[in-house]
Amino acid sequence: MIRVALTLTLLIGLAPTFAAQAPQFEVAVIKPSPSEPQTAPSAGLRITERQARFTNLSLEDYIGMAYNVRVYQIVGPEWIASTRFEIAATILRDSTRRTFRR
Repeated sequence: MIRVALTLTLLIGLAPTFAAQAPQFEVAVIKPSPSEPQTAPSAGLRITERQARFTNLSLEDYIGMAYNVRVYQIVGPEWIASTRFEIAATILRDSTRRTFRR
């Protein structure tokens, strides 16, 4: 149930980011980031012609990007800042890079 609620929260939170020209995805996967320690910082965002990847970011980070606010402006339970998630989405062929906010 928590996974469904989190998925809906992320999708709703990211919706305003793409409101002008809503990008469309063939498939999107949201999963927890690996819990083992990273050897180098590996959080970030990468968008290519066919894929958007968000790596090792917290729900707080995703909300901040979606609503263009700073993380200190976001209030919620502690886990939204500490639990990290990966999002990988395959972009439809008709979409352009301009469709996505950088």
